[in-house]
Amino acid sequence: MPRYIVYLVIAAGLLTGSVFADSPKAKPESGWTTVNEYLDLVISGNYQSAEQYWLEEPRRRADRFGIEYIDIPLKIDCSSPIIRNPELAAGKTQMRAQGQTSLDTDEFSRYLFEVPAGEERLRHHYYTWTAGGYYWLTFAQDYFSRNWPVTQTKYFRVHYHPDMERYLNPIVLEQVDRFVEDIGHAIGLSGKDLELIEREKVDYFYCHNDGMVRDMTGHSIKGTYDLASDDIISAFFPHYHEITHFLINLKLRRQHMYILPIMREGAAVLYGGRWGKAPTSLLTLGGNIYRQEVLDLDSILTMAGFEASAGADLAYPVAGLFAGFVIENKGSKSYLELYRQLSGGFGELAEMTADDVRAIMIEKLGARDWGELRTRFDEYIDGWLRTSAGLYPGEFEQAETILQTDGLLVGKHEDWITVTATFAKDSLPTGNLLFGYDSTLASGSSSLFDQQYRFGEQFEGYRYGVRFDRAEAGVYDYATNTLVAKYISGMAPSDDYYSETDNKVTLKFKADVVGGKLPSESDFKLLRN
Repeated sequence: MPRYIVYLVIAAGLLTGSVFADSPKAKPESGWTTVNEYLDLVISGNYQSAEQYWLEEPRRRADRFGIEYIDIPLKIDCSSPIIRNPELAAGKTQMRAQGQTSLDTDEFSRYLFEVPAGEERLRHHYYTWTAGGYYWLTFAQDYFSRNWPVTQTKYFRVHYHPDMERYLNPIVLEQVDRFVEDIGHAIGLSGKDLELIEREKVDYFYCHNDGMVRDMTGHSIKGTYDLASDDIISAFFPHYHEITHFLINLKLRRQHMYILPIMREGAAVLYGGRWGKAPTSLLTLGGNIYRQEVLDLDSILTMAGFEASAGADLAYPVAGLFAGFVIENKGSKSYLELYRQLSGGFGELAEMTADDVRAIMIEKLGARDWGELRTRFDEYIDGWLRTSAGLYPGEFEQAETILQTDGLLVGKHEDWITVTATFAKDSLPTGNLLFGYDSTLASGSSSLFDQQYRFGEQFEGYRYGVRFDRAEAGVYDYATNTLVAKYISGMAPSDDYYSETDNKVTLKFKADVVGGKLPSESDFKLLRN
């Protein structure tokens, strides 16, 4: 059984009398008393009274988008295993927090809490925040980010660690809003839905590193969509994958909290990619994984099967392709109907067999049998790799030259850009063609560029890069810190990519993956490393 760590932070600040009046269950005695009285109410099933132990602002935040989870009695605390799994508290008359630990301020303390679960004991931590002798429960991220600066976009309220300010350029802040509108349109959000997001804002907590995300969430992850608060907590910005989870929950409004991973993660990969990899680059990987039979669709249908492959990052891109297959054939509405159908309680989903899932998919997708559906999926992947991968080996002989210098030849053919880089015989065939200079980027940094060059090169404000060596090539957006297209010769071998005789790399990519921006003699820089 997975271990859950829930952080219940009790918060107070410069609070007015009206706030105290609105939080009648706040206790002046101690944080320990407040937490334990809250737990007593939870295990007794008095959730309405228990909710009053939470600070008013977290209560408002948990409810602001109208998202509900079926059979989850207290959304604001749905990260807690005794809320997700009430049977853990069944028969208990009392559950107690333990061991106070001082933190970095006298206002906060931490309490250990353990829940028996079979042969295990699930450990949790509670945080108390006191001011004026009063204590409330609030979200963990509100404690950790209490001194962080905040900036706003049309749809987001971004709380950021001060060290991350240099990465919040105007382009990335504009792009994250555009993503909400583009994906909102794709999944059928209404104008009123977008107005709601604009009015209420999604709180985004941009952490300094993965360790800080772990401190906030209790999980060793790069980022997450917090179901209790509808916040995004991540060491990456913008984390489109997690934003997609939120947008789908907003579209569905009322649903089960657990969804089969092939559906939940498939949609998030299709629309949002994952961990700085855009959908195009990740789906290309998935198609090649599938073609080479590294992973089979049947192996990721169940909850256990998906998780067995998720650790190696194999399941996500294939699930994304399956989402694309369903949506292309049946539309996003049918996909979300199937999404609902393959949701339920944790135990219910854990017990679903591959045969159960196949039967539901065959009926919903109108196939005669699983073999027919698999054949259609195989054909979809072949077509996708042939036309939509974004980056391919080789060139077009009829391409018009737009840049030629020092062994570098860049051409344009219709909506394609071609790059040929020739190196001296004794040189390594590596380089990065930078272009798309933007003055608004020059004064900041790119976390992706810094990661690639370890500060050995200065980021000068070029938005795009085509980075290559003899084995692979990638197109990067340094403003949004995203790999937008990728080719790996080991997964899709081609003699057209690298010529050992000429020590030459040749590739072509769709102009739309770089927003139609073209390199030119006045707008490029070639890094030969």
